Amino acid sequence: MNWLAHLLLSDPTPDAQLGGVLADVVKARTWPGMSEEFRAGIARHRRVDAFTDAHPVFAASRQRLGESGSLRGVVVDLVYDHMLSRHWDAFSGEPLRASVDWFYAEAQARMPDYPEDAQRFVQALVASDLLGSYGTLDGLAAALQRIDRRLRNKGWDLLGASAYLPVISEKYSDLEQDFLAFFPAVLAFVAAEANPTTC
Repeated sequence: MNWLAHLLLSDPTPDAQLGGVLADVVKARTWPGMSEEFRAGIARHRRVDAFTDAHPVFAASRQRLGESGSLRGVVVDLVYDHMLSRHWDAFSGEPLRASVDWFYAEAQARMPDYPEDAQRFVQALVASDLLGSYGTLDGLAAALQRIDRRLRNKGWDLLGASAYLPVISEKYSDLEQDFLAFFPAVLAFVAAEANPTTC
């Protein structure tokens, strides 16, 4: 799952959401004042990613993008964020714009406590309104192009993420149905973790 999904799947507190969104940025690092909620947000992010990667519907979405290609999982993550943005009201009681703006404000308020790379990430996230931009195909295309730029800067010369745009358009309805089948499953997974049944 990508950042918008991790925002929604986190506990609805600022630190938990920040841990969920920033998990890939901060990795295993800690710093003075890191809260237990932030740590829990990171841990949930990793469990959600593991659940997603092993789920047959997510695997089917990857397969729709072709038989091979090392970026297919990353592309499906972004496609699912696009679909989540379009179907947000079905899964959240708060409007998307209000949820994203609240998160931006809370993240910026806590920025001085973050490592420098996390601060830069939050600044870029807010400045580009990344979480609010996924809902259009243009926004999805821009996200895929940003991945390509980062990979080119690292010397990547294989098929880029934006090369999948034609097949995304072609398979759009199928990918949307995949998402609508998958997202209730990941919500149930998170809910079961938060409220385990006692024997």
